[in-house]
Amino acid sequence: MTRAENEPQYAAGEPWEPGIPRVQLCLYQDNLENASGLPGADNIIDDIDGVPGVQLCDVDNYPFGWLEGFEPIGPEDVVRSGDGITFSYGDAVQVASTDSWDDNKPSRCIQTLPVIHGITAPECADGFGTWNQVRPGVFDGGYAFGAPAGDEELPEGTYIVESVMPPYYDIVKEEDKNVDFGEIWTPSLLLLPPPCVGSVDNGQPLHIVPDELLLFPGVPIDPPLAGSNTPLCNMKQVLVKQDQNTAADFHLFTEVPKAARAVGFTNNDLAAEFNQASPIFGEKLAAAWIPVSFRDWTGKEITRVYTDEFGSYNALLPSTYSINVPSPTGVSPNMITLILNDPVLPDGTQDPYYNPTFAVTPWTFHYMPGTTTYLDTPTVPVRAFAAGGTGFSTAPADGTPVINSVSGPDGGPLLCTDLGQTSFTITSV
Repeated sequence: MTRAENEPQYAAGEPWEPGIPRVQLCLYQDNLENASGLPGADNIIDDIDGVPGVQLCDVDNYPFGWLEGFEPIGPEDVVRSGDGITFSYGDAVQVASTDSWDDNKPSRCIQTLPVIHGITAPECADGFGTWNQVRPGVFDGGYAFGAPAGDEELPEGTYIVESVMPPYYDIVKEEDKNVDFGEIWTPSLLLLPPPCVGSVDNGQPLHIVPDELLLFPGVPIDPPLAGSNTPLCNMKQVLVKQDQNTAADFHLFTEVPKAARAVGFTNNDLAAEFNQASPIFGEKLAAAWIPVSFRDWTGKEITRVYTDEFGSYNALLPSTYSINVPSPTGVSPNMITLILNDPVLPDGTQDPYYNPTFAVTPWTFHYMPGTTTYLDTPTVPVRAFAAGGTGFSTAPADGTPVINSVSGPDGGPLLCTDLGQTSFTITSV
């Protein structure tokens, strides 16, 4: 999301940038003497498969299966070597993929799982019943290459790691910078990140840096980068040594900022849930089936969703591409106001799910690309007996004659007998 470095080799992950799950990576050797007689570690992938030239590994994009051999090649997969039927490693020694939280959810939580409409809730669901249990899990985007079969560890040497970009993603390049002002950062030369080695010799085309930024036409790229040939950072050369952590981070982005996700819960701050079959047992009672409107800064509705019977709701929202504001982070999140129990639809009519038992409550939160914003949005009842969600209304029964307005001779509900006024008009509902 934030692309501030002039040279992609020095890119670093920011705390607000989400990891990317299910991305394939390939590990190649860079140790052998090449055809020109140069020593190993020459930034060129070693040719180890017996086929002349560099053969890049095939790409098994999610949903996986082709690599393991239990699924045929799919339209999402990419053939880069081999016969196009069986997955080919090419000159790669290993293939891995980045972790996904959804594929490795925590388990073995000590809790009583509620059964909701005949379906048992997921284990370790984020509810009151899990209390403060800590269970093993993984985060999106992490990866590791393990020891080859039969070996205790990965042999020491120089390797090249390739990150294969999934559909709609691109690798960060010099011209993809979206922050172009502020103090100049000079990295320490004591420990540099792995160099980028994606080039024509490794089966990749040369990358020529243009004269201006892609996202901001007219903003020049400083020489000598402009017009130069630079290696792509989809491949990085790393050195594996005993007792040393070998890390190669890859920075990808989408040209259109990824949508933000909102996951929220609305509750009645003045009531508690006593139903043991509810996933919010012991928490505050939910405000069920009420509308939740998301509006921009002008008041225009972006989307409207509804809470379920347990007060939960979720939505996809536009995020932000503004990473060039004069702030410490440079990030300007999209600030959107959500309105709990919004009674009015965009066409001006009343929302049939508006619940007069609860207040109309606005909350403003920030939303960022590819990030889930967790929303704790309480509300309060505005009439009695709201614990059941229906409330107690003092309104008269339908059809009961009630006064709508009173109009005297001068227009208001006033009768001045000293002026000779003797009658006024009462209009019913």
